[in-house]
Amino acid sequence: MERAISFWDFLNRYNIEIPIIQRDYAQGRKGKETLREMFLRNLKNAMDNNLSDKQEILILDFVYGSVKNGKMHPLDGQQRLTTLWLLHWYVALRAKKMEEAGMLLQKFSYETRMSSRNFFKNLCYQDFNAFVSREDSSDESRESIVDFITNQIWFYAEWKQDPTIQSVLRMLSGTDMNDGIEELFGDEKQEDFEKYWEKLTSANAPIKFYYLPMNNFNLTDDLYIKMNARGKQLTHFENFKADLVGYIEENQWKDLTDPEKGIPIKMDTTWMDIFWKAAKGKNRVDEIYFEFLNRFFLNYHIGKIEEASDKYYSFLTKKGTIRYEGLKNYMWDNEIDEDLFVNLERILDNFSNSDIKKDDFTCDWDKTFRFIPEYNQDSIEDTVSEWLEVSSITQLQRVVFYAICKYFKEGEADTESLRRWMRFVWNIVSVKDKNGNERIQNLSEMKKAIDIIDKVKSPHNVYSELKYLGEITPDNAFERQLQEEIEKAKRILTDDNSLATYKGACKKTNGEAFATWEEIIIEAERYAFFNGAIRFLFRDDEGNFNWDKSSQLDFDKKWTNVKKFFDINGVKDIPEHKYKSEAILLKAVLYNIENYWCFIEPEKYVLDNTAETWRNRILLSDDWTKAVHKILLDNLTIVVREQDDEIYKTLYNTKL
Repeated sequence: MERAISFWDFLNRYNIEIPIIQRDYAQGRKGKETLREMFLRNLKNAMDNNLSDKQEILILDFVYGSVKNGKMHPLDGQQRLTTLWLLHWYVALRAKKMEEAGMLLQKFSYETRMSSRNFFKNLCYQDFNAFVSREDSSDESRESIVDFITNQIWFYAEWKQDPTIQSVLRMLSGTDMNDGIEELFGDEKQEDFEKYWEKLTSANAPIKFYYLPMNNFNLTDDLYIKMNARGKQLTHFENFKADLVGYIEENQWKDLTDPEKGIPIKMDTTWMDIFWKAAKGKNRVDEIYFEFLNRFFLNYHIGKIEEASDKYYSFLTKKGTIRYEGLKNYMWDNEIDEDLFVNLERILDNFSNSDIKKDDFTCDWDKTFRFIPEYNQDSIEDTVSEWLEVSSITQLQRVVFYAICKYFKEGEADTESLRRWMRFVWNIVSVKDKNGNERIQNLSEMKKAIDIIDKVKSPHNVYSELKYLGEITPDNAFERQLQEEIEKAKRILTDDNSLATYKGACKKTNGEAFATWEEIIIEAERYAFFNGAIRFLFRDDEGNFNWDKSSQLDFDKKWTNVKKFFDINGVKDIPEHKYKSEAILLKAVLYNIENYWCFIEPEKYVLDNTAETWRNRILLSDDWTKAVHKILLDNLTIVVREQDDEIYKTLYNTKL
């Protein structure tokens, strides 16, 4: 990569050919009015020395390309180069410099269609004197540049069907939003255009870009096609990306801007391929790429955000499509940390170097989560909209996103460690309240869950980390689940941290024996409505975690019984026992509970046969451990006692 170069100097050095494999010129399309106006306004401000933040020149990010047979083929930058060509052409025309400019401007060519190619050539050598002369008049009804072009003999009516020519004409003329080159310059005189032309062609041109030759990068044709099929320059994402790169360069973080392995080149090559794979065949990735970066920025600062009303949090979590409105919305204390970019680079590099499938990040009870966003199903067939909708993310899933970033920040993925990490993460975030609702539904609960995730320093060694984490005194639902995960890790690993062998009598669903404790614990976590929480299988009648020999036998018996008692919907019946229809299981747990009457206050407890009640009010409750322990050991016999209240006796005797 060399220093920034102007378009005119670039055209002096190279013949630029937009290859057939490229998409049509897109910046002039309908629906691009706002972005077109923004971009053209920036170009005009640069030419008028009216840039913000005391900038002397406007830098238009990187242009990547390869030179073949003496012609430069843009890999990325087609849209910007075409718009710059049109700007130079129009200024030269109005400055009456086409005679000297035409030969050089002809070094720019479109090979996408013969009509496009011939159209650009005609713009360079046809006679426009009649138009320029009319522009010298003050007649308000004078012909526009587009009307003049389309009325010429050399302009074929069929050319109006060419998407590139359509876009070029719209870029020249604009709409009612002042989003065309002719509208932008208004009534400025020839002498004004002469000054603009002098600036654009001088060594100190006010508009420049960086050119990075790609010949030595050995990129595949497949990636070339993918990048150019996007055709989405100057979307919200492209403006965001350009500003991010500019911010990094402005801060002179040299490692991050390395021309061969820095963030700018990765955003358009190896990282681009990540999002292309998630695009489900769409010829665009801007929306999902942009959404990922929005989620990442929030993820980086989530621990510091104190209230949901925080502007940073509100902007990055608002419903619907987030529109790019400048880097200010992404700054924390008026800056973006260098470490944020370092983390982004490390995470995406490690992710791209790993053989990962999207389902590797999900669990049996939530298959909807996507670490790399995808387009909404409704958007799959949408080929018209400017901005396609991306699948949403819940607060719970943001915690999962956080955990995955933590994993890849440490290193590349291996199948075993990633599976174990995701199992732990989903067990933590799947905590529910007593009504069966997800606990993580607000910022406060998100941060509690993240605090648990962060207690594990090395995600690639989650079992050993948990095993040696030490005793904790649970203060909330997430800590209670963490305590369970610690106890399970102690059972899964031996003293030398190898996997402990399971020697019990329980069998897998297919009849095979379990080889390790990890296997049977995982199967139990996935069963019915348990969703990772199974401490009732290894707590004794006092509620203590216990893995001694007798308790291991209890585990086997409990595991056998829960498969008889429960299914995904809660309590079930089997042919010989009416656990549900005659409330046998519910009456048994009530019979065995201590201080029975304090638990049947209607405003506190609803007791029934549903999965929500049994998981969150009974099986996992610290108040019901003795009763749960007894019934899971198949102690369902009820002997009504003389001292029992009459209502109590009636409850047990009825076939409720």
